[in-house]
Amino acid sequence: MKYTYSIALSIALIAGTFAPYDFAAASSTCEELVTTCFVSAPEERDECIQAASATSECESSSIHTLVTKRAQFATITQAPQDGPAFLGPQIVNQRCLTQFDSTWSAALVNGSISKESASSLSEALDACAKSEAPALPQL
Repeated sequence: MKYTYSIALSIALIAGTFAPYDFAAASSTCEELVTTCFVSAPEERDECIQAASATSECESSSIHTLVTKRAQFATITQAPQDGPAFLGPQIVNQRCLTQFDSTWSAALVNGSISKESASSLSEALDACAKSEAPALPQL
């Protein structure tokens, strides 16, 4: 019996690795999907948020713009199909992004996010892209 349990647990863990973001069974709103991402491991969070942003629940949500913007900050991204490559790599302050995730997670746990809160969170996320930008030399 002990070995049967071990085998069943191993199979469940392996199956979970192949379909880690099966959101349909777990959540019904975009807020719940994103909250699920915040309780996942930090190295999986970006991929989870990217997957959540593509769901129909988030596409019709009031926080869709914020979810999409946060997904763009993900370190695990696919190569853009027709993006402007001449802009070069975008620098993101990871500490700022971690603080943003904590703030957003707390807001989601406290209830639905108002338009003012979403706007404030969006501005905070924009600041994460600017905070490590290299200073241009003065000529």
